[in-house]
Amino acid sequence: MSYCVATDEGVIALARLQSMQNMRLIHVKNVSIRGICELLVVGESLNKVKLLVEFKETLPWHIIEHAEKRGCRLRWMDKD
Repeated sequence: MSYCVATDEGVIALARLQSMQNMRLIHVKNVSIRGICELLVVGESLNKVKLLVEFKETLPWHIIEHAEKRGCRLRWMDKD
């Protein structure tokens, strides 16, 4: 989903799909920190999520920990 326009509700709905295993959210317009937090919580089938490194400092640690504990690998990308 990189370099597109989406909404929090849209990416959360995709994360809820049982077939969704990987998400790459680099430069996605209109997706907030709240939306990323929620998709990391509800995306039970997600194995890997790529996010901009700037979100690593912004996301609450307990959300990152929750995703990693259930087996989701978070990859931090540094893209301009």
